[in-house]
Amino acid sequence: MLIKWRKILDNDKNEKIRESQYILPSRDGSFMKEAALRSLIERLKKKHKLEDTSIRLYKFRNTMCNRLILAGIQIPIIQRIMVDNTQDVIMKIYTHIYRDDVKAASEKLFRKENKRYNEYKQEQAL
Repeated sequence: MLIKWRKILDNDKNEKIRESQYILPSRDGSFMKEAALRSLIERLKKKHKLEDTSIRLYKFRNTMCNRLILAGIQIPIIQRIMVDNTQDVIMKIYTHIYRDDVKAASEKLFRKENKRYNEYKQEQAL
């Protein structure tokens, strides 16, 4: 999705937007202020008849941090991207979501290793 959005920005008539490093740049290519972003979200909600939808800036931030973690980005780099969070906060708030995934992965590994062990035992019995 971000790749598609980047293509849209790359085709924008405004050179400053095309050259901006930000996902949601302001018209001059700089970082879009929170008030401007909130206003943009409200306009888009009205335009697309999503007024009843709970779209909050925090959800974008949360999604971004979660995707960075899932992509295997190092926590110190995520901290710099997220700007105001400490590594401890990132670890407590964003990584706990995936405990179930870690448990499932551990169980999968255990089953796989247990299967290999049982196959080895059967070969040894022959």
